[in-house]
Order: sequence, then C-alpha cells, then structure tokens
Amino acid sequence: MTELARLIACHECAAIYRRTAIAPNATANCQRCDAMLYRHIPDSLNRSLALYITALILWVIANLFPFLGMKVGGIYHENLLFAAGWALYQNGMGELGLVVFLTSIVFPLITILSMIYLLLPVRLGIAPPQAGRVFQLVRTLEPWNLISVFMLGTLIAIVKLQELATVVPGLSLAALSLLLV
Repeated sequence: MTELARLIACHECAAIYRRTAIAPNATANCQRCDAMLYRHIPDSLNRSLALYITALILWVIANLFPFLGMKVGGIYHENLLFAAGWALYQNGMGELGLVVFLTSIVFPLITILSMIYLLLPVRLGIAPPQAGRVFQLVRTLEPWNLISVFMLGTLIAIVKLQELATVVPGLSLAALSLLLV
C-alpha cells in the first residue's frame, strides 16, 4: 500500500491521519472531533460479497415469478413486477412508468452487479478496472434505488384492494421484501 493510500481524512473536520491496523471490531476515531474514521469488521469482504450475490439471486426471483395475484369475480390474474411500470405506460403515464421501471428494476440491478464487479476481483486479489467510476455510478444511483418506496406503495394498495378482491402475495413480493433487508 502506498503512503498516500494509507492516509485518511476525517469526514467531519478534515483532519488527516495515517491508517493503522486496529483490533477486530474496534474503531479508529478522530482525535480532534471524535468522529469515527474507520472500523475493522472481520471478514467484511466475504460477508459483503455473499450479501450482494444473495441480492442478485433475490432480484432474479423477484423479476421471474408473480408479484401479486388477484381474484375478482371468480377470475384470477397474476402480475410480474415489470407489469407495474408497463400498466402505467399503457394508461398514458409513460414517464411515470419509466421511472417506476428504472427505480424498481434497472437501478437496483445495476447497483448489485456493480458491487459484485467491485468486490469479487478484490476478493481474488485483483484490482477491478475503472473501480472509481463504477463506485461513483453506485453512489449516483443510490438515491434512485426506490424499492422501499415501491414496496410501501404496494402494501398500501394491497390493504385497499382487499375490500374489492382477494389479493395473493407472490414469491416475487417475498423476494423483494428480503431484498430490502
């Protein structure tokens, strides 16, 4: 590790410190303002990689299986997650449909794949090419990953629809819920 790479700046007061090894589960704090600089979480790389691979599996399940099923007047119909944005598009709200599609499907996938792209090579002892740009992409997309907002809207809709129809949560809804955890 180069000397420059060992330096860390406090995010609160901008004091500069040389990164040193600390005990497992310990934190290094700023001597000026006591803000946490970094902490040593044992095996954090493997844990993070496992969580992002799990997130990818859950994302695939959430997009391949039915999201909700509804039974109205004896007719049962199931919808995929993709159907939410598509229904908005078909009803003349194309821009809103695109936003729903991007924020609930595309941006989370890009984030998950980007993090796996960053973590897997590091786990293998290789520096990922363009790591800075990929990480910047993840940081840019972070406020646009709105699965939690989508899920809240879905839960409200389920409660309201239960008066009119029988609503059956699908495997996709469960996978998406786990993805939020």
